[in-house]
Amino acid sequence: MPPSSDSPDPSPGFFRRFWPWMVWGVFGLIVLTTVGIVSLRLYLRSQIEQEYAKIKAEGYPLTLDDLEKLYPPIPDEENRAVIYRKILPSLHPLPPKFDFIPILGKSSKKQMPFPKRGEPVPPELQSLIAEFSADFQPQYELIKLAHTRPHTRFDLKISDGSTMNFKEVLEVRRLVNFLKIKTLHACQNKNPEEAADLL
Repeated sequence: MPPSSDSPDPSPGFFRRFWPWMVWGVFGLIVLTTVGIVSLRLYLRSQIEQEYAKIKAEGYPLTLDDLEKLYPPIPDEENRAVIYRKILPSLHPLPPKFDFIPILGKSSKKQMPFPKRGEPVPPELQSLIAEFSADFQPQYELIKLAHTRPHTRFDLKISDGSTMNFKEVLEVRRLVNFLKIKTLHACQNKNPEEAADLL
């Protein structure tokens, strides 16, 4: 005989009987998953530590501090960077009269265009470069002195990682531009040996 509409719904009794097992089942699944993840992490960590130990035993650096130990300080008398530090402040900023010097002047809008290959150097630029070369001859002599030293090392601390200060290294491009102007002046004076030496 089918139950009447007034009969109690049997489904709540089913959930009352089985919901504790469902809760324990979900809880057990969470525990098993957590144990599995932790076990995997411990296993991977053990493998990585073994690999690290093997690499370290072979003498390879594993940290920035280890890497820094591979590059001991260079004595000042062997380090070109010591001389470069003396030169760089004099190249920036330049005296106002040299604002028009190509690639070295203060403002790119004021700079005269650098002559293209095969083009003659305009007379006003020739005069300016000649004056610049004469005024900055001491810096050029220092650069020649620097090139008698075997190493170049700026004060970069590898252990600083991404916070290393590259300002001095980036400013070396001023020295390169300075030598370009000196090379142009040597070419103007028909002095190929000096131009080749500058290059």
